Amino acid sequence: MQDTSDYHGVIVNISQRDKRIYNQLEVLSRRAVIPGILCLYKIKVSPLDLDETIRKLQENMRNRLFYAHLYRTEELVVVYKQRVFRTTPDKSTWQELIANDACANYKFIGTYEEIDELNISNLQTYY
Repeated sequence: MQDTSDYHGVIVNISQRDKRIYNQLEVLSRRAVIPGILCLYKIKVSPLDLDETIRKLQENMRNRLFYAHLYRTEELVVVYKQRVFRTTPDKSTWQELIANDACANYKFIGTYEEIDELNISNLQTYY
C-alpha cells in the first residue's frame, strides 16, 4: 500500500534567495535558532505537490552549500540545489548515499548528524 500522507519539511531561512517563497509554501511553524539571523521553517507538502515544491526550492536555493529536508513515515528526501537524494530516516540506509562519488561535490555540513540529532521520527516535537 502506498503512503499518501503529507510530507513535512525543514528549510533554513538563509538557504532561499527570495523570501517570498514562504508565501507559496504551507508553513506550519517557524523556530528562531539565532534570533534575527537564522530560523528554521517547518512546512507541509502534499505528495501531489512534492516534485513542484522540490523544483521551487532548488530554483530559489542560494548555492550548493544549502539543503532542505522533506520527510514522512519511512521516507527522507534531502534537497540540494542541483541534486535530490531519496532515502529513509534509518541512518543505516545513508551509507550508499555518503559513499556515492556524486556526493563528493556536495558540502554536507553535518546534514546526517543534524538529521540524527533532530530524530526525524519525532521532529514535530522540535517546533
